[in-house]
Amino acid sequence: MGTGDLFDQRNHLERKFEVYDAKNPHIWAAFVRFTHQAINRGYGNFSAKAVVERIRWHTKIETIPVVGEPLIEDRDLKLNNNYPAYYARKFHAAYPQHDGFFRTRELRAA
Repeated sequence: MGTGDLFDQRNHLERKFEVYDAKNPHIWAAFVRFTHQAINRGYGNFSAKAVVERIRWHTKIETIPVVGEPLIEDRDLKLNNNYPAYYARKFHAAYPQHDGFFRTRELRAA
């Protein structure tokens, strides 16, 4: 696999994230909320993956369905394991005062 192929695959993952993120604004809202909870507890840095796992727990275990909405299990939450890195970078861009809260590496194709 050449360098161009890796670049194309990375761009493909980023595009998939952007589509997912646009269709699931509630996931971004939860990511921001739970990240701010960690910041407010005094953490200087934290794991984006841990925040995503917290979102999974929240949506599957803690959320009480609204009357007339499908049960949480029926919503079929699919949160790709490649997305925490993109959410971390999005958080840094949206909240520059917290840039570096998540330790990020150079993105590479999965």
